[in-house]
Amino acid sequence: MTVGRTDEAARCLVLRLAELMGVGRPDWHADSSVFDRRQLAGMVDYIDTHLKLAPTLGEMGTRAGLSSSHFAKKFRTSTGLSLHRFINRRRIRASFNLLRAGAPSLAGVALDLGFSSQSHFTRLFSDLTGMTPAKYRKQCCRT
Repeated sequence: MTVGRTDEAARCLVLRLAELMGVGRPDWHADSSVFDRRQLAGMVDYIDTHLKLAPTLGEMGTRAGLSSSHFAKKFRTSTGLSLHRFINRRRIRASFNLLRAGAPSLAGVALDLGFSSQSHFTRLFSDLTGMTPAKYRKQCCRT
């Protein structure tokens, strides 16, 4: 059986089962491969409040009612980033406020946000912003 015929046969089977069970016809156009805005906003809020001990795929999958692999795929499709990269970008975003507020040390900022070291924080900050955290702090304090 070819792929086209297999898909057609599967759709016919689903439609027949829906008819027998007395439920409405399935919405073939509903996109269940991405999280809706409300779900995503809730996830972002949760991630932002748990930046120091970043949530794992397993934890986020459980919160969403999905396996970790299904959550990972759906999250990447929804955001364009893996959960790990997304969390690191949220950490860098949070570091802007800490640096502007005059956090005493870069090592302290790195640890407060859950980075493994100051060098990791500095490298990631530089990669994403084009400047080091120290340079960013200097520019913010001057203006």
